[in-house]
Amino acid sequence: MSGYRAAFRSIYHDYIGEPDKERDTYAGFGLFFAGITLAIVGFCLFLYSNVLESGSPLYWQIREVALVVGFVGLPSVLLSAVVPLAVGFKTRVVSGAGTLFCLAATIILVDVFPYAWTTSKGINGSVWTISVYATGLVTVVASTGAALVAHYLERATTSSESAEAVESSESESESVSKADVDSDI
Repeated sequence: MSGYRAAFRSIYHDYIGEPDKERDTYAGFGLFFAGITLAIVGFCLFLYSNVLESGSPLYWQIREVALVVGFVGLPSVLLSAVVPLAVGFKTRVVSGAGTLFCLAATIILVDVFPYAWTTSKGINGSVWTISVYATGLVTVVASTGAALVAHYLERATTSSESAEAVESSESESESVSKADVDSDI
């Protein structure tokens, strides 16, 4: 096994356990690092837009790109915790649905930003965008939390079962050794 593959497998084994599929391990790491990179790029672009002339077309374009990149980065980081864990089909479906809501909010953002972001007519674009994105984000956070709790409980159950097996084997060896002692006396 090459160096980076062994390192990924070692980190995964230490913190999560034995991977079901090697593909899930790489997908989880890839989503995490891609999400972190997107968040940093979005933040830097947002800061850069403040240097530009406020209200200019380039100002709004850079801001829009920064928001889109940030909107995609956060669910990616959250989804990276669900992918490598051995979770059920329902958890993966909920995670996927939340991610689709976040992507839909990103599409709405591209459509309404900046000129229809706030309007006095009807519901403005900011309400739609933030509502859909918040729904998706809450869904992804809930599924990520459920996956992490299920994984923790599974590891705790496995640890307690192995501890009980060790205790039972120790008590058997103690009773055998006591019988040996009694027969020797």
